[in-house]
Amino acid sequence: LCWMGPAPESGADAGKFAAQTRRLAVVTGANKGIGFHVAQQLIASGLRVIIACRNLELGQHAAAQLGAELELVDIASGESIDKFAQTMNSKYGYLDVLVNNA
Repeated sequence: LCWMGPAPESGADAGKFAAQTRRLAVVTGANKGIGFHVAQQLIASGLRVIIACRNLELGQHAAAQLGAELELVDIASGESIDKFAQTMNSKYGYLDVLVNNA
């Protein structure tokens, strides 16, 4: 599943979006396989990419190879998903592309 959100045209989020210079993508399960290659292609297309992985060591290795950012999330855990969503909101404040690979 892939989602690309439109840029907000008005309201409080419009100013926050205008301050961003690159579109932001999250790819779950991107420490190997299809997710890794999707992240690689998004980066090559000029997007800022966050790989969302449950394994810190594998995620750090993949992020270093890709030049991506890493956030930890276990898609099988509601608590982990909630924490990830809070981190995304507080640290980044926006999201343009979501690739649910995990």
